[in-house]
Amino acid sequence: VEDRVKKQHLGEILARSFEHTKEEYIPIELKILLEEIDDLEVNKGVYIGYQNNRGVRTVTDGSPEIARALKLEEEAKLCEIMYPAAAQILRVMAGSSRREAAMDKEDKLINDGIL
Repeated sequence: VEDRVKKQHLGEILARSFEHTKEEYIPIELKILLEEIDDLEVNKGVYIGYQNNRGVRTVTDGSPEIARALKLEEEAKLCEIMYPAAAQILRVMAGSSRREAAMDKEDKLINDGIL
């Protein structure tokens, strides 16, 4: 268990160490590093680190989260051959964004008195 926690913590540190851009959510340097490390627990930590670093999020109709999911899925497709570890992280993040979008949409409908 302790080794798993250390690896996940390392992944969180890596996620905060590399800044993402509009063009690339996981920078190429981190993609390369993830392939070299090749460890599921580190990859989980990177996902956790990115999710925890998102900052304040407001509840909308879910469209910003859907747009984020589409962008993440697109990046995953572009890198899946050379960087499968990064592609998997991006897909998990996209799935999380899609779930958040569904919850946001439902909350908005409830708040608007439609549901």
